[in-house]
Amino acid sequence: MASTIEMQLAAKYWDAIKAGKKTAEVRVFDPKRQTIRLRDTIVFTNVETGEKLSREVSELRFYPDFRSAISDYGLRKLLPDSPSLEEGIERYNAFGSGEKNFKTAAKKYGVLLIGFRK
Repeated sequence: MASTIEMQLAAKYWDAIKAGKKTAEVRVFDPKRQTIRLRDTIVFTNVETGEKLSREVSELRFYPDFRSAISDYGLRKLLPDSPSLEEGIERYNAFGSGEKNFKTAAKKYGVLLIGFRK
């Protein structure tokens, strides 16, 4: 049975999903993300406006780190406004704080790429 997962996004990433420019989300493969299955619905919330949009999970890929995920899937499909792979990696590594810092958590859990469609 398909589940619904809530995820928050900065406005620029939410807008990119809405416009069809961002076709996947990359997150740490922590216990919350370990429950995601194909055909689940992700409800993305724009953290600045509270607007929501839904996408169906159509693809799941596991990677050891953000570099591998971005390199394999493509920078423009994940971070349409990022000028370089290195900056994209730094953006992901900077998210969160303490044990929830993406860079630290990715070393522990790995990274999940979640592909989606409308």
